[in-house]
Amino acid sequence: MLQELGLRRDGRAHRGPMLQYLGTASFVCGAAALCFPPLGLVAVSLGGVVLALANGDLSRMEDGSVDPRGQKQTVGARGSAISGLGFGIISLFLWGVILISLCLPKT
Repeated sequence: MLQELGLRRDGRAHRGPMLQYLGTASFVCGAAALCFPPLGLVAVSLGGVVLALANGDLSRMEDGSVDPRGQKQTVGARGSAISGLGFGIISLFLWGVILISLCLPKT
């Protein structure tokens, strides 16, 4: 049955659900970082890891060494990770500007 689907028996299982959960966590942390800045660091680091893992899995799915049935979840995880990275970077930048402006002497 696996060979009928074009899958290799020695291929690795996909990590679609795990990547999807972690990508969603990165997105949620990035959005919450607009109110609580330390979550921006979590969003950026988690988003970067998920993005790297998702891109690696997608390229391995193309060459057949990873089960391609998780491709839709992996693509979704990559999108969530990119959004989490964006929110995290924006929130860290905004909070940095706020902190700098508070520390500057008033003239």
